[in-house]
Parts: sequence; structure tokens; C-alpha cells
Amino acid sequence: MRVLTVNTGSSSVKLRVLDGEDTVLDTTDTEPGEIVAAVQRLLSDHPVDAVGHRVVHGGPRHVRPERVDDALLGDLRELVPLAPLHQPVAVEAIKAVRDAFPDLSAVACFDTAFHSGLPLSARTYALPSSWNRRWALRRYGFH
Repeated sequence: MRVLTVNTGSSSVKLRVLDGEDTVLDTTDTEPGEIVAAVQRLLSDHPVDAVGHRVVHGGPRHVRPERVDDALLGDLRELVPLAPLHQPVAVEAIKAVRDAFPDLSAVACFDTAFHSGLPLSARTYALPSSWNRRWALRRYGFH
């Protein structure tokens, strides 16, 4: 199985095509607005079976890799305030690749998933508990 990985930053996109043994078959870096053209170039030489998207923030509900669908995209848009530099770029990349290649299975993987199992004592800010409850404040374990 070949997989295209889409790793979005705040101003760049790193694209890699991997084979079933995680060998990098091709790579390119591009800007968010040029993602479809860059993916088309990669896939013309290396067809893939699926695409994996790195997403910075999955919030409290998205703690495992998930298949991309409309509901997930909606949730990710709502999380933009938690990662305003990275989240919009990731959402737009997912949407652009999905629109251009609708038959490709797509999965989103979240940076926040790594620390999703933090114990309550580690994820709770030292603030009044009423604030933490009112605004659903919590530490996600990165930055």
C-alpha cells in the first residue's frame, strides 16, 4: 500500500509518498495554495492508495487517527481558535486534496492525540476550577 502524507505547517506543506514499508518514494515541499498541483505531480509518478493528514489540534474529542468526512472537517474548523496558525492550513489542505481526489481514502492524525491520556492533575491548569469548567480549559501537552 502506498500512502501520501500531507504535513501542514503554518506556511508550508511537506508532501511524501511512502510505500508499504515506510520507504520514501518521492517528496516535495510547497505552499498551501499550491497543494493540489504538487499532489498531482507526485501522484502522476507514484499513484497512492490513501492519504494521511497531520493536524495539529484534535481538541478533546479526536484522540485517534480518524477517517476524514464532513463531520470531522466541521469539528476541525471549530478548533481553529486553539491553533489559529496551523489549523486553518490543515483544514484547507484536507479539503483541497479531498475535492481534487475524491476517491482517495483519507485519515487525519492529530498532534494532540499523543498526550490525550494525560492524567487530570497534569492536564488541569492552576486556575480557579470554575474557569476551567466554564471555558473547558485544559492542557493538551504540547508547546
